[in-house]
Parts: sequence; C-alpha cells; structure tokens
Amino acid sequence: MTSLPFDPAPPAADPVDAVTGPVPNHPLDHRLKTLGTVAALATRWRLLGRLNGAGKAVRGLAACLGAEVTIGRRMRTRAGSAWPGRRLIMLHPDLLKPGHETDRDQTFLHECAHLIADLEHGRSCGHDARWRAVMLAIGEVPATTHRIDYLSASAQARVIWRCVSCGREHAFVRRPRRPVARCHCRACGPDRGRLEELVPLRDDGATAKT
Repeated sequence: MTSLPFDPAPPAADPVDAVTGPVPNHPLDHRLKTLGTVAALATRWRLLGRLNGAGKAVRGLAACLGAEVTIGRRMRTRAGSAWPGRRLIMLHPDLLKPGHETDRDQTFLHECAHLIADLEHGRSCGHDARWRAVMLAIGEVPATTHRIDYLSASAQARVIWRCVSCGREHAFVRRPRRPVARCHCRACGPDRGRLEELVPLRDDGATAKT
C-alpha cells in the first residue's frame, strides 16, 4: 500500500534539441489549435510596444514575432510553454476566457521572453540572466512560476482522493495509475488513513471528466 502525497513526477523534457530547427512529427501536432502569430496577437492585445522593448535582441525578437501561438488543450496547471525549435508558444485555454486578460498577457510575454532569449543566443537560456534581462526590457517582473488560482491542481483536478480520517484532500490533474484502494493517507497511516475518491465539479456545475 502506498502513502500519499506522492512525489510529483518530473516535467517532460522539451523535445527540441537545438533552437535552430523544428522537431518533425511531434506528438503534440494533433492537438494544437493555432491562434495566430506572435506579432498578430501582440498587436491585437496591445502588447507589441512591450515586445519592441527587447529590440536590442534583433535576431531573437524577429524570430519571436514570426512564431505561432496555439492553445495547449492538454495543459492542466501549466499556464504556457515555449518551443524555440518549432517557433511555437502554447497557452492554457483558460487564459483566453473573459476576465483573464491580465493572466493571459503576463503568460504570453513570459513565453515570448523565452523565445527571444533562446533564439538570440542560439541556446536554451531557461530562467537565467539573459532571460531575466529580456523580461525587464519588456516591462515584466522576471517571475518563474505563476500564482493563478484557476490553474492550481485543486482547480484543475480530474479526481480527488480524501482521507476518511483527517479529511485531507489530494488533487490529481490526471488519474493516478494506482487504484485508490491500494493507497492511504501518509499522515494517518495504513490502518486509519483509508482514502475515498471524489469527482470534482467544474465551474459550470458538471462533473469533471475522469
């Protein structure tokens, strides 16, 4: 029997080995919905002037403006991601809902900064000083994680396991491979920490897909 909480799995590696070219036949291809180029969306969202603040990174900015922006339909708690080799930015679909414009813009600029830095320097910069310099140039605080409530694990949970003894809840954005009967609450132990499975409700009152 396994105790909870589980240690989180490491994030999947970016399949782009170099920032100079795309990875063909990538498995994400079938679930992408293109929103437009970075330049087109930055103009529509009135962020082009902000991006032009990174004008010293001539090569990186030019490549970024021509990159495509898509909806990441399988994203759960990640707000966005940048794929330099594919000239691609993915955004969580919930960022495009009315009232989420501030979160959308901040995430969009964050990912644009990754493209600009990586494509300017020809390598992955991560959240290093070069990426931070781009963030400051476009008027953004160089934060490395988001604090968006509706993208938290509990808000995006497909299933929740609750301890019948202490009531502690464990939210999972994807269904665990182990059945609930084989796990227990770490705090209460295997004798008292039996878990029950809950299916969370979405904002519209319907049950989440499991």
